[in-house]
Amino acid sequence: MRPNYVGLQRNSHADNIVQTWPPTKSTSTLTVTAIAGRWRVIATLSDYMPIRIWWDFQSINNWLYDQLYGCVLDAVKQQAIAGDGGGENMTGILNTTGTTAVATTQAPEH
Repeated sequence: MRPNYVGLQRNSHADNIVQTWPPTKSTSTLTVTAIAGRWRVIATLSDYMPIRIWWDFQSINNWLYDQLYGCVLDAVKQQAIAGDGGGENMTGILNTTGTTAVATTQAPEH
């Protein structure tokens, strides 16, 4: 069973803010819709190593942590940018409706 969640997405927003004297109460309309989704998990494991290595070599622990963290972070970045939303993939910004591709002719300045 996959974990699910429900979030809220804004539907409409109508500002009715006015300046008056004497002050009167204005009403703005804000509506939301509940949206169901499901959690995705990005995880990885290392190959088997004897427990004595974990106990005796803190530098290996640190190195392995950094490597595994980097692998997961790379996968999250890829999904956030280019995920297609199919199967277990997330929907990335390049595959989100309402975005427009803009061509550039120069490299960004750093």
